[in-house]
Amino acid sequence: MLEGIGKISDADALGMATTGKAPRTFGVELPLVDAYPRYHQEDTVWATAMGAAPVGMLREVRPRPALAGTTVYQECIRPQRWRQTLQLLLWQEDARYCGGLLIGRRAARNLDHRQVACLEALVPHLRRALTIERHCERQQAEASGARSTPSRRYLAVSSSSTRAPR
Repeated sequence: MLEGIGKISDADALGMATTGKAPRTFGVELPLVDAYPRYHQEDTVWATAMGAAPVGMLREVRPRPALAGTTVYQECIRPQRWRQTLQLLLWQEDARYCGGLLIGRRAARNLDHRQVACLEALVPHLRRALTIERHCERQQAEASGARSTPSRRYLAVSSSSTRAPR
């Protein structure tokens, strides 16, 4: 799926990230993939900028001076020589707990309006897929929690006496 989205957007690299999880990627070096969740959580300037995007709208994450100084920019984006970094926020619970696509492009030209429209048309489908994934993860967590909790066995105790009451 990511490879197809990469073709639509002329992306050199693409990541679908959800706060607290390793991103699924296309064209990104493994050490960067492994490091991104930690950087995202620790770097409040970057995380806040990511969460400030409108859900469902493709936008450029500009390396403004504040963002250019972030760990994510210095350690993940700059080494890949991206000229354009686009974000498509797919869901958001609060300013720091969100998920979406991060698209890196080395091309000097911007996306044309057809590419933007195509990417934005995928939003409801990608959002639904992430909703299903998050629901399944919660169900699995609940099920594994139930399995790890010792089961309660109720034991009925009955007492009888052959003696007559006094």
